Amino acid sequence: ILENCKCVYCNGDIYRVDKGFGCENYFKKKCGMFIYSSYNGVILSDENVILLVSGETTPFISGFLSSSGIYFSAKLYVSDSNFQVLFDYKIGNCPKCKTGSILKMQKFYGCNNFLSEIKCDFIIWPSIFGYQITFSDVEIILLGNLSESKSFDWNSKSFEGYLSLDE
Repeated sequence: ILENCKCVYCNGDIYRVDKGFGCENYFKKKCGMFIYSSYNGVILSDENVILLVSGETTPFISGFLSSSGIYFSAKLYVSDSNFQVLFDYKIGNCPKCKTGSILKMQKFYGCNNFLSEIKCDFIIWPSIFGYQITFSDVEIILLGNLSESKSFDWNSKSFEGYLSLDE
């Protein structure tokens, strides 16, 4: 049994089995909650399984491998209608066009309306002054908040600063 964890749909205990985690009522054919232990090459931690069976979304997880051989990062959540574990690539809402979602693209974080009729060109480069911007950093600044203090390097000099969006 997965400690301190109940199925969000039927309040059943969650059992660890060979291929994953299932609600006790899944095995009685009374609930559809079953989480495989790995998805696209990533083995889920107990913490992420607990989030999923509780009806919550995981934080961004890196290292998923697509069928075309490309590594990607995403959050996971369970579909309410059919208990499938699905990928959520959205980091936040686009502050420029207001209708798009910010996603991790191959070389930058950008608006999914980039190729639409809107042609939104909002991007965040993945590094600035030697600092690698994380998913968490992007989430924070897309909410209009200031990041925690970061260490940057420029012209062989180190300095501290914060990340934020500029109008």
